[in-house]
Amino acid sequence: MKSVYRFILTFTLILWACEKEPNLPPKTEDLPAEQDPFLEEIVYEVGDYYEQAGVAGIVYKVSEDGKSGMLLSLEEGDCAWAWDMILTGASNKTNGLFNMAAVSDIENWKERYPMFKWCADLGEGWYVPSVDELYDVYLAFNGKMGANNTTMQAFFNNRITSNGGVALSGKAYRSSTETAEYYAMLVDFANGNKFDNYKAYRYGVRAVRSFTVE
Repeated sequence: MKSVYRFILTFTLILWACEKEPNLPPKTEDLPAEQDPFLEEIVYEVGDYYEQAGVAGIVYKVSEDGKSGMLLSLEEGDCAWAWDMILTGASNKTNGLFNMAAVSDIENWKERYPMFKWCADLGEGWYVPSVDELYDVYLAFNGKMGANNTTMQAFFNNRITSNGGVALSGKAYRSSTETAEYYAMLVDFANGNKFDNYKAYRYGVRAVRSFTVE
């Protein structure tokens, strides 16, 4: 009789062990993205080409982790700052978004401020850089080594043109920072000098915008 009980007990334990799920490690596809050991981390450096969700540009400034920063437009305009000479409030030297907002609050601004219209036509998020932001582009173009770093300039321009853009040149580019009714600031890409000039004169212009890796 005891042997029968032992048989029944042993058989029951075997069935229970078979029905219990084994304690296996989770499958790769079940891991959250940040824990997936096979998922390549996307980070950027200055000079990299960025294209995500319809936004494309060249990275000219980046955070330490490489996951956020600033883009330079592939496109280049040739525009006057303004046709009518008034103070717009776009005097911020560090924040081009502030200047863009100041100008876009003015009635019929797209007809009166051709440089800002050109930039707005590139799409949401793009803006004309302030004078200090434009100087950051100049530094990136020269590898933060001062003027005429031809090696870095060639590298930077190759990244632009190989992705269908217009190369930067050693001319003056407009910023969104005004200094008076008739004048706004520029950065000379031949030497990094900042100066102001008449708003109605046509100069080169590039747009910038921020980016973040999702």
